[in-house]
Amino acid sequence: MFKGVMLPLCLLVILAISGGDLLWTRLQSPSFAPEDIPEFTEVNLDDGNQIFVGRYEVTLRQWNVCVSDGGCPQLSNKTHSKPNYPITGVNWFDVQNYLVWYRSQTGTDVRLPSREEWIKLSRNHAPKKKTPLFTDPRLSWAASYDLTAGPRDRIVKRIGTFGTNEVGLSDIKGNVWEWTSTQCSDQQGKRQQNCRSGRFAMGEHEAVLSDIIRDPGNASCGAGIPPANLGFRLVYTST
Repeated sequence: MFKGVMLPLCLLVILAISGGDLLWTRLQSPSFAPEDIPEFTEVNLDDGNQIFVGRYEVTLRQWNVCVSDGGCPQLSNKTHSKPNYPITGVNWFDVQNYLVWYRSQTGTDVRLPSREEWIKLSRNHAPKKKTPLFTDPRLSWAASYDLTAGPRDRIVKRIGTFGTNEVGLSDIKGNVWEWTSTQCSDQQGKRQQNCRSGRFAMGEHEAVLSDIIRDPGNASCGAGIPPANLGFRLVYTST
């Protein structure tokens, strides 16, 4: 009798929780603690599409689980060594390693958000365009370079420090920029007409970075306004 009651009850609990299919992947991976894999939030986009988005950026602890399992490279993280802080100093190829590993472990087809998705998800925390520091044409090479960033701007904070926006995502307005899947060349014909290579990272402002960049703050003027710290957030589409 109890068996016949408990199974439907468990199914109801799973279906009642937002992002229930994520809970199911956790049940399939009993070796993972809840903190070992990202927590997802269900978001309904303005265009009617539904997407599941990491509530926080992927943390150092979650990255190290992948490292321990042989799926991700061990990185020299110069900004911090705290497990509940976002992983930073990852280039686009590092992120791809994590995506492949996560898919193999959970069966969930996670990916990076596109630039357009990120803008929709950021809502009231969308990046604002900064005023160029120099207007003299002779200084056009330095027009977008940020000389105002201080040491505090580069200090990574614990996840959740920068608040939650109206769709339930934390730290969108934080000091960690997030990789997207959008190549700069995809935006040709719009306002990125001079862009030929690189990929968008989104944060307090958008930046176009080489796929191999791990520390954009030391990328010289070629990075434009360089982000202070570079990490990533996962998304997946419900099927």
